[in-house]
Amino acid sequence: MVPAYYSLSAFAVPTPGYFDGAGLKLPRLKTLDLGNFVISNNRHFDWVLSQNSLETLRLDSCSIVSHINIDTEPTEKWNLHKEDWQRLLRGSYGISYGGAEIHRFDGTWEVVFDKIRNSLPYLKDFRFDNDPNGLHLLRPTRIGTVLYPSRYINFDMGMCPSPWLLADSETDKMEFGDNDLGPDDDSDDDESSMNRSKETKEGDARAFRDLFSACRGRHEYLV
Repeated sequence: MVPAYYSLSAFAVPTPGYFDGAGLKLPRLKTLDLGNFVISNNRHFDWVLSQNSLETLRLDSCSIVSHINIDTEPTEKWNLHKEDWQRLLRGSYGISYGGAEIHRFDGTWEVVFDKIRNSLPYLKDFRFDNDPNGLHLLRPTRIGTVLYPSRYINFDMGMCPSPWLLADSETDKMEFGDNDLGPDDDSDDDESSMNRSKETKEGDARAFRDLFSACRGRHEYLV
């Protein structure tokens, strides 16, 4: 018998381990609390969207990886899902050592929020917040509704002690190499790529509002 309540807390990142979730179906699942989940491709969150019995979904300190620097050897060893990544030239962002593979993933929370709204017809309570101390999942009802800057994150295998590079909580700016894509950049604004929170704010905020509006409407209708 599948329990009606299920809580998952895991830092499920794309390297070196990868949590797919394809085919995972919990037909009686009503509440899911998910912490520190890093989305790294366009299908990475689909296992959540397939739990269409959900009424409550709380995301704590979850993020979408934006820029990735990883060596060729572990890339091949770990069989990474790179289908949705854009390979950048060596030397981009000042990263030029042998074996470096530099990628960009253009996923946005706007797309994820819209998918949640359209895929989970019974969802009445949605939370999205960030607790740097990792304590929210001990009391998930305290998870708030904040479009926090670190909803986007970078990964640099050469950085210590952690390869995960969070956005600054005050400026929203991100760090990756020397933050300069390089002379072959064809974008209008290099700096915007190092502030994904600002770059995606309008679309993310619109989808965020639409999702909450849908949840409120369902709550009133389903109560």
